[in-house]
Amino acid sequence: PEYMAPERTQGLGYDHRSDIYSLGILAYEMLVGEVPFQGPTPVETLAMQAMDPPDAISERLIEPVPAALESIVMRMLEKDPSRRPQSM
Repeated sequence: PEYMAPERTQGLGYDHRSDIYSLGILAYEMLVGEVPFQGPTPVETLAMQAMDPPDAISERLIEPVPAALESIVMRMLEKDPSRRPQSM
């Protein structure tokens, strides 16, 4: 559940933008060292995916990452698929 796009957790339709979200989760994890949403149970993790905004990468790290990189990853993690990059 840590890599599921919000539209998938809600049983809505999905397309390639769901994969962009999942790749954003992976990129976030590579930069921070952990996924942005990790609840005590799978159901709580799914709820967090659907409703909670991720913490900014810069808030979770001691060393800064380039602002452009953080911006791209955070756009990939938009809850609304239409606000994500539309292609990779």
